[in-house]
Amino acid sequence: MDTNIGLGLEYSDMQRTGATIKSLLSERNVSQSDISRMLDISATAVSKWTSGKAYPSPQHLCRLSEILDVSVDVILGAGRRVV
Repeated sequence: MDTNIGLGLEYSDMQRTGATIKSLLSERNVSQSDISRMLDISATAVSKWTSGKAYPSPQHLCRLSEILDVSVDVILGAGRRVV
């Protein structure tokens, strides 16, 4: 389920988060399809994240941070990226 309820973030934050997820996927050579399979969710859900139309649920956000080997703060744009 994609939601922004309880995250306390705004639309511009959602767009920034989407751009960050998209960039991290590209840097790690991981496709949206790969992520959808790993998280057992639809490719449409992942597409909404990368296009800034939705946030990952808190559970998916935590798992995504593990897969991409970055903190949740980095994905949400609140942390420093170390590449």
